[in-house]
Amino acid sequence: SCSQSIPLSFSELHYGSEGKSPPVGYSQTLTYDVDYRTQFGSSFKKDATITDSVIAYDFTGSYVMDFEVLSSLPAKSVIGQNQQIKSNLRSQLEQDNALIYSLHTRLDVTATYDIPGKDQEVRQDFIESITYFTSGKTSFTPIFSQTISDYSAIGFTEEQTVISKITSNSYTTYNQDDYVMTTKYGDEQPITRTFDYERGQVIDNSQLLFVMRNLGLATNDKYQLPVVSYQYGESKILAIVNDGVGTGEQTVNHQLKVNGEDYTEDSINVKRYTYRLSDIKTAGIEQFVYVQNGACGNLGNRSVMYQYVEPLSSIGKIKPLGALVYTLTSADFSE
Repeated sequence: SCSQSIPLSFSELHYGSEGKSPPVGYSQTLTYDVDYRTQFGSSFKKDATITDSVIAYDFTGSYVMDFEVLSSLPAKSVIGQNQQIKSNLRSQLEQDNALIYSLHTRLDVTATYDIPGKDQEVRQDFIESITYFTSGKTSFTPIFSQTISDYSAIGFTEEQTVISKITSNSYTTYNQDDYVMTTKYGDEQPITRTFDYERGQVIDNSQLLFVMRNLGLATNDKYQLPVVSYQYGESKILAIVNDGVGTGEQTVNHQLKVNGEDYTEDSINVKRYTYRLSDIKTAGIEQFVYVQNGACGNLGNRSVMYQYVEPLSSIGKIKPLGALVYTLTSADFSE
């Protein structure tokens, strides 16, 4: 269980530098192109031993984040099995008059694999999630989350290349003093686990990229963020750092649209945050998130994730496989 004793604290930077909460009905949609790179800077490089004689592959896709402020917690989630939300936080939320935030994300990737001696294979992978949580004033406290996925994984065993398909459906209900997590992989029986926790001291993994937009870390600042993920069950600490590297102006090298209009600036001001698991047993793999915050062209003073770099690695024999790079192509904000 989570042992943190200090409630998490965030500003509402996604709505503007003043840190105000957006009104009920406010919404935004951010759309990203996703492309594969054998390396990103000096940090993410495909293992030199994984040549085309072992496997050739490529990934292209899109990632969409839909955010909305709701007047009340819905009775059901909007994806997958439409599981009933039965959180006993409901009465407390109503008593607190807490704003309900809804975050719906969908990653779609076309993965092309070419294994020597076998036919080329094209797979359509996806990961979709819905999360309901409260505003920054109440620590973005998670209420309910669901993630469904159907994606491929590269593995190496005995000099052979294996492409596995991993299908899962997981949903977590956050109650007053515990959260209940049910996960089902493929045709296996679902597994349900319960963990004690303290409200306001964890976030759900599916809201992570949104929450990072609201940190506003200065150079050399660090933040310890307890995150609940269905892969782990118990919350794990992510160490988030703004080390100054990659911070500053970044060239906009594609046709970015904001509220349907072409983005007219040649560059965008960003902060690059890095994060990784901070655990005695494992340090995790570092990941990059480039966040725009502060007045800059058509984006105004909102805090928006401009780019995200996700490392890829093989299963079995762990080897780096390059990275998926998410780059903002359109941003639509309701007023």
